[in-house]
Amino acid sequence: MIAVGHFIEKKDGEEVEAPLVGIDVQAELIDYCAQIKQTQRYCNDEDSAVEVSFEFELPKGSAISSFSADIGERHLTGTVKEKEKAATDYDDALAAGCSAVLMQNKDEDPNTFCIQLGNVPPKVEAFVTVSYELLAIMDEDKIVLTLDGSDAESIIFSDPPEKKPRMEDARVRPGFNFSVHVATKTPLKSVSSPSHPITVELEAGGGGATVHLAEGANWKENKNFVLEAKVEDPHQPSIRVQKADESRVAMVSFYPRIETPQTKCEMIFVLDRSGSMSGSEINYAKSTLQEFLRALPRILFQHFQFWLFFRDFQ
Repeated sequence: MIAVGHFIEKKDGEEVEAPLVGIDVQAELIDYCAQIKQTQRYCNDEDSAVEVSFEFELPKGSAISSFSADIGERHLTGTVKEKEKAATDYDDALAAGCSAVLMQNKDEDPNTFCIQLGNVPPKVEAFVTVSYELLAIMDEDKIVLTLDGSDAESIIFSDPPEKKPRMEDARVRPGFNFSVHVATKTPLKSVSSPSHPITVELEAGGGGATVHLAEGANWKENKNFVLEAKVEDPHQPSIRVQKADESRVAMVSFYPRIETPQTKCEMIFVLDRSGSMSGSEINYAKSTLQEFLRALPRILFQHFQFWLFFRDFQ
């Protein structure tokens, strides 16, 4: 469950799986928009500096909004760079004896990302945090949030390093920690999960809830986590305004009720397959087309017919 990754440690020229201390996943679902913040805590138990890496797959349609890492006392914030430039800067930092972090997606699979942490000092902890956004869908009167994750069956945890009480780091508790906060403008009628046993704490007024995995729940049992929030009026529009520094950002959410006659409908999707679309370009185009199809309301597939035509244009 969730897009966690296996830490791989390079040791004596070989790659071995490195145990994690803890994983913390915090999701916030506001109306139809969700932000997921996940942090993985690793400790270098070796007597020398090491390089570790891990891969994880994000849900289709999601977008990374921030990336940071803490290695010992150093806080590193991710910035967007051209791929080759980023790799060169990472290698230069390691050659200079500095700690560095690099995240990049795979050319053959844009939803799979690889993170490398270089020169992690001995007996030092590292915290890697990735935040991403995605949209929930409406299914009748329920808001449905699905978090597709990586296979976590073989992930193992190690004991946290011994620290003095005043130095204990509470950012990520040992083991797996997961929570979802739900906030809606219209009152919540119920919150449930068909994929995992959960506990739900409803807020006064019915406009919010906090969800945790139930005690003893096997978070590795199903890698996909599904949350269903049934609301009183799913079609009520809402607007939220957030202030940051001197700027304000407004978000308008609405899911209109549209009554349509049961008539046949023809939809044509045109996809460029010329020579310039080879490699990663055609993969991006295919992913975009899949997003269009997934975004269509389920009712369309019950009453409309879809035909996909592929034609080469010379």
